[in-house]
Amino acid sequence: MTVTAAITRLGVVAAAATVALDVRATLIYTAPPEQIPAFPALVIQYASSTFDLFPFGQVPTGQQFEQASVTILYLTSLGTIARAQTAVLAFVDAFRDLIAANQNLNGTIRQVRLTRATMGTVDYNGIDYVGAELSLEVDLYPATTWVEA
Repeated sequence: MTVTAAITRLGVVAAAATVALDVRATLIYTAPPEQIPAFPALVIQYASSTFDLFPFGQVPTGQQFEQASVTILYLTSLGTIARAQTAVLAFVDAFRDLIAANQNLNGTIRQVRLTRATMGTVDYNGIDYVGAELSLEVDLYPATTWVEA
């Protein structure tokens, strides 16, 4: 699976988290716009990729995999953290539960891990919003089996 396809799949999971909360106004952007036209909004951003080739002292016996870093921004139009806290925490909890229950996104990736979730003021294109920033690591290819060299 490509990075783009993985990001799209994560967007689907994020949207499912909002549907579970009965928040249907959320929009997904895999190619983020300059401005957010409707709220709450999800912005899915690709950060970087790394290739796991040869850990020190080991050689691969299988296929290498690519690991992508992805950020999901959950942005609200609520002006303060106090007003947004309940909605933002509900989204973070729903998203975390969905990926914990389906870490390989129905077999389309090796694994996804939520590595950090922060709530508060989130900057997007120079504008501050109240929401959450979720950092994820996605293993895109089957795990490599390693043996000692």
